[in-house]
Amino acid sequence: MTSPFLSSSTPPKNSKGIVKKHFLISMALLGVVILASTEANRFVTHGPRNALEGARASLDNPALEREYAKLIASDFFNLENHRGYLDAHLATPKVQHTRHSTITRNDNGILNQYNGYISSADPAVRDIGLYGMGYFCTRQKEADKALDCLGKIANKNLPYVNNTLGYIFLWDKHRPDLASDYFYREIAIKGNVKGAVSNLAQLFWDGRKLKEMEALSRDADLGQYFPIHYLRYLELSAFSSRRPVWCPGRAC
Repeated sequence: MTSPFLSSSTPPKNSKGIVKKHFLISMALLGVVILASTEANRFVTHGPRNALEGARASLDNPALEREYAKLIASDFFNLENHRGYLDAHLATPKVQHTRHSTITRNDNGILNQYNGYISSADPAVRDIGLYGMGYFCTRQKEADKALDCLGKIANKNLPYVNNTLGYIFLWDKHRPDLASDYFYREIAIKGNVKGAVSNLAQLFWDGRKLKEMEALSRDADLGQYFPIHYLRYLELSAFSSRRPVWCPGRAC
């Protein structure tokens, strides 16, 4: 007599068929999974830009710097790559204090790299080096050094150059009268239009040139680049002009 707690030593008659059926179902499911993964993979972006976004999302500045270095190697004359490369490097603080030590960022490699471009006999490569060095100095608040580098660039229609010059005159030299010309020049050459429009909006707001600011926001070509927060400033200023402005502690 067979114990009720032990399986019979004799397998069911249809056990081979059941095993075969389960095997076929498993293989079919595996095929569906592989096919779905293949199709999904078609919609996932790959390559340098995807790695770049991954490094940016993880706030891994050294990795971001390495990814931009790869982009520079593949597309050297794209200034956007150089700006991203320098921004990633400068995102690491110059001096970091830890519990047991002080870590100083090493800029020698970057400086030697762009000085190397500046010494090139190729004018286009030299311009890239001058812009990179000028942008680096701009980010470091070394306005005079930046202006010296940017002023030596041969190609005055190089994208980003005029906007960077305008930025220096607006923020570091406090000369909005000179800055605006550079912003308009950047727009005219269709370079960093978004940056130039944003800087013009700030320039107009600081100078309370609200008519010029509103005209820029409504421009058929440039309005799309007008920063949304400056539109709110315009709305608030228009609202304030229609009612008394309360000045705490003062007789208005």
